[in-house]
Amino acid sequence: MNKKFCLVKGKEGFGDRLQCLLEAMIYADKTNRHLVLDWRDDDWCHDKTEDVSKYFTIEGNSEFTRDNFFEYYEQNKEDMTVAPRDWVDKITDVGYQKYVHRKKLHFGRGNQILYKIATQGIDDFPHDIVVYPFAGNRSWSWKYISKIKLSSMIETEIMCTYLKMNIVPRKYNVVHMRGGSKSWNDGYVGQKRLREKINKKFPTKDSYFDFLYLKYSKLDTSLPLLLLTDYEPMATEWIERYKCGAVIPGTNNSFFKKCGTHKIKPEEMMGLSKQTLNVETLRDFSMMINSNALVHDEISYLSNVAFGARKRNLTFAKNTNFDKMIKNILKYGVKEHD
Repeated sequence: MNKKFCLVKGKEGFGDRLQCLLEAMIYADKTNRHLVLDWRDDDWCHDKTEDVSKYFTIEGNSEFTRDNFFEYYEQNKEDMTVAPRDWVDKITDVGYQKYVHRKKLHFGRGNQILYKIATQGIDDFPHDIVVYPFAGNRSWSWKYISKIKLSSMIETEIMCTYLKMNIVPRKYNVVHMRGGSKSWNDGYVGQKRLREKINKKFPTKDSYFDFLYLKYSKLDTSLPLLLLTDYEPMATEWIERYKCGAVIPGTNNSFFKKCGTHKIKPEEMMGLSKQTLNVETLRDFSMMINSNALVHDEISYLSNVAFGARKRNLTFAKNTNFDKMIKNILKYGVKEHD
């Protein structure tokens, strides 16, 4: 066997899985492994045939899609070794989300061992396949965000949003509000410690709004303000309170109250599709990292990761055509829309 792989089993929301992806990217890069993403969990997709390449690809990564890898594995599995070893009979299992938290499926020294191998000269695993489950602690290299290249479908959605909102990159501010995690908003968080942390920091709606507005008031408020939220009535209330901001519309954000839109189950979709939600998530994340400044509650993983990228002035990989369109907008401006 001369091919080696890092197989990432996704779970949870985009903030969580992006952190894991960034760690897997530096590990695969430094150890010359093919990086394969298996994101067939319900949090990401309900159509289990869907591949993440519909949404993005990774510059410099191998030719192996998930299905390409599974085909290769089935042909060669008798000769391939796997770490952690309890993944041996589960590599291609679509139902991995049911048991991905089991300790025997993680590295005993913590999943951060992959980052240490990549950055500290520790010997790599000799195994042909290293499986990185989403769960556990993680470390990552921020700069690898710039190797993630969004698909034309996502970039078209972003461009349409720029035109519709009459804005250009780096010339607007964003306030991100998470309603689905707040008990005073009838939201729900399954993790007890996180729920207690949120309730302690923001015991009332007023405390939440005051926290965000104080941070926003310290910015250049002459710039357009975009409001991103999983619950549109919160954005409406912001506008009523502070007489500023415009909502970036979402297909789900007037009815769903759980900690993250990734928790919407098939029977709760009300005619929506996971693809639409994923497109909007990637659009929103891109709008955050391309803003002048981002205001967030410092708890949401999605906006926490976006804030980290924005702070380091990082964006997704540049698409030549998309970049050209942005330059034209900057050169000629954007027109008012009816």
